[in-house]
Amino acid sequence: MFESWLLNNYNQFKQSLSLNHTANSIIIAGDPSLGISKLVLKIASLYLCSDRIENEQCNNCKSCQLLQAEENPTHPDLLFLLPSGANSKEKSEDNESSSVEPVTHSIEDFINDMDYDLNHLETFQTGGVRQIRVEDVKSFCDWIMQGSVLANGKVAVISNAHLLNESSANALLKTFEEPPADTLIVLVTKSFDELPATILSRAMKMQVKSVLGDEAKRFLQYHYKDEYDEGRAEIALTLANNSPYKAIALYNQGLDLKCSCIISLIDEVYSGKKSENELIQALESTQEQQRYMILKEFILELLKYKARISIDNLPFMKKVNAASLGSIRAEVLFRASDAVEDLKPVKTGIPQRAPNSVLRSFVELLLSGRN
Repeated sequence: MFESWLLNNYNQFKQSLSLNHTANSIIIAGDPSLGISKLVLKIASLYLCSDRIENEQCNNCKSCQLLQAEENPTHPDLLFLLPSGANSKEKSEDNESSSVEPVTHSIEDFINDMDYDLNHLETFQTGGVRQIRVEDVKSFCDWIMQGSVLANGKVAVISNAHLLNESSANALLKTFEEPPADTLIVLVTKSFDELPATILSRAMKMQVKSVLGDEAKRFLQYHYKDEYDEGRAEIALTLANNSPYKAIALYNQGLDLKCSCIISLIDEVYSGKKSENELIQALESTQEQQRYMILKEFILELLKYKARISIDNLPFMKKVNAASLGSIRAEVLFRASDAVEDLKPVKTGIPQRAPNSVLRSFVELLLSGRN
């Protein structure tokens, strides 16, 4: 199944290919947890197919067979440039992450790198800054200038292209601007704004848009079938900013259940049924990224409730006495929002200073908003 929210972008490429108007360079921007790696591979499969049928890949030619291999799929005319410091999911015998070559034909390594944020929801990488190095860009460009092995064109993909620095972007520029006629270069980035103007001005652009709530819920319902729970799905999607894949990861981790428990505790502490310490202990039992996500969204939904947004569109508020918590003054909620930002994890891996004090300040702020 190809995701419905990616179809518009794919159809746009397919149409340009059928009219022979395909740009030599494409930039795809969007949250990687929306499954952008699937869009890239779908585009590459169609471009490299030697026997398209009604402008769709045939699934039978040598190129299609290579891309559909069940184990370690690679393709000699499909190359990926990954940021240095990226690690594969595979573990070696000593349980250390095995390093991945930054210039690779491995589709699995590309998927793992593109889904980096999705696969590391609770922790940040501590092994240094990820970057796309100049020497790797030069190797990538050298390959682009070579001939096609299967004689049906080449596709060159840069994963997480926002990690290009000025030097590596300059090293790419000439090849990006004038690639061989049989080569498609694809850059994938979180945002167009994170790429240099010199790169942006020389490519076709595709924006992968956020998924609408109903569409995201249908995807989760299809994924979980009889085990689907709409209440859980709504909480997971809220935490995931409506990204279906990220919501599935959170759902599988049970973070939505932990979130519901913490929200209920906040409600009970506010009404005097539970102590502040119980709430603080529950928050401390969650990882940094988890509690930041939960509390940030909780304050946001409270503010939306005060702005008269329907509770039907506020999954967190369905779990609490919204009328009671909604009486907290807006200025108190804005101050609580600032306190939540102090809980935001940092990417250096350095532990937060005095997290208990910050959590206690947050709880006391909320309680100060009682009428």
